[in-house]
Amino acid sequence: MANPQRGEVDLAINGTTYTLAMDLNALSELQEVINPRDPDSIDLETIIRQLQKVNPRYVRAFIWAMLRRHHDEITLKGASDLVTDAGGIEVFFDQITKLLNYAKPDARDRAALKASGNGRPPEAGGAGTGTRSTSKRAKSG
Repeated sequence: MANPQRGEVDLAINGTTYTLAMDLNALSELQEVINPRDPDSIDLETIIRQLQKVNPRYVRAFIWAMLRRHHDEITLKGASDLVTDAGGIEVFFDQITKLLNYAKPDARDRAALKASGNGRPPEAGGAGTGTRSTSKRAKSG
């Protein structure tokens, strides 16, 4: 079952539920599939632009990468077959949109960051519960 907090969504295809996940591993594998000689040359902005153009190579690789965490047995060709079985790219794009929406920060979190004035969340405040350290460095023997 998908966990939206981990950037996951479920998609049922022909009676089987597939969990799609977009994480750093998936993005890294996606970069390697798209440009194996220089994966660092493919940035997220390029990937999104190519997905918006419905570039088949990027779409297939993106779907394959989203399947990797929970369904690593599926090949690139298998990902393409799933698109067909699901009824087309639009079905996956609906799920991709959900994933991107899950990745957006909560409005309350954005407000807290803005209120902190430094782009970081506010500190918890107050002293911790542990005892104060008496030494900054362990003595060498």
